[in-house]
Amino acid sequence: MNESNQTVKNMPLVKLLIFFISVGLLCGLDFWTKRLASTHLVEKTGDNITAYHTVVILKNIFELHYLENTGAVFGIMQGQTALLILVTILISAILVFLYFKIPCKRHYVPLLIIDILITSGAIGNMIDRIARHYVIDFFYFKLINFPIFNVADIYVTCSAFALIILGFTLYRNEEWDFMKIGKKGKKGEEA
Repeated sequence: MNESNQTVKNMPLVKLLIFFISVGLLCGLDFWTKRLASTHLVEKTGDNITAYHTVVILKNIFELHYLENTGAVFGIMQGQTALLILVTILISAILVFLYFKIPCKRHYVPLLIIDILITSGAIGNMIDRIARHYVIDFFYFKLINFPIFNVADIYVTCSAFALIILGFTLYRNEEWDFMKIGKKGKKGEEA
């Protein structure tokens, strides 16, 4: 068996390893930053009283400001933790499925990266919801009064924005055909 056939044969395993290692590292970074925020921006005082600290990075522009968010993006669905966990599991399953439908070609690398980032963001916040029943947010753009967010939110937001731009600029309609379920490729094989 020549080397190129071996590479193609092992591609699903390599793709799987890349996915899980990347998601693990990105979730680890998210967890670490949330841990730093909860360690340095929260102070437990006597009688179960908690004090929150704000760290000004750029005066009147950007701050680190601790927030326990029991909802989703922009504070919607407050207190709906179980529903948010269920929705996240469903979305993550769809993202994993789509990741393996995306062709292993250089042209599609941006889509593979976007999928990994969105999955990592969803899982990072889901871990918080399961463990704490809230998500730790701590980045705050005071200048525009933007809702407080975290690293997982950055993954999702930036990736969604990149996906929209790529959808309009890089990929033509027929280049999305890999998304069709049951689509037959050459020689009757599934794509």
